[in-house]
Amino acid sequence: MWWGLDGKLRATIVSWKCGKPRKNELTEQTLASPPTVWRLEWDKWVKEGNQPATMVRPLDARTNTVLVVPHCIGIEPPNGTVCNVGKLYRQEAGRRTLVADKVISVSTPPVKSGPAEAVSPWPTPIYSHHGE
Repeated sequence: MWWGLDGKLRATIVSWKCGKPRKNELTEQTLASPPTVWRLEWDKWVKEGNQPATMVRPLDARTNTVLVVPHCIGIEPPNGTVCNVGKLYRQEAGRRTLVADKVISVSTPPVKSGPAEAVSPWPTPIYSHHGE
């Protein structure tokens, strides 16, 4: 969860469905909705677009870093999938550019809200990379 520059709370939300009967939750889960960004508007959550996003951190008023990690459900991950690591993108005006692969986490320095001139245009993102 994070506060956007507009002062609104945001979160990435993902959901699963479990099969019936519930003999083994790990093998009977199916992804109902991949992780996407949601914004709290008063007392309800509103979806912000359909692109997958596990972690999002603002860099400035128009630019975010976006980490997309595949969600592994069940005992065995899908073929070729490495769980808990993903792709890091720089997103500006809805367009994503790949920055790094096999990223574990993202953190950025706080970005000031207020007039555009008060916003630091290039805070340095810090990310953890899963080595080969």
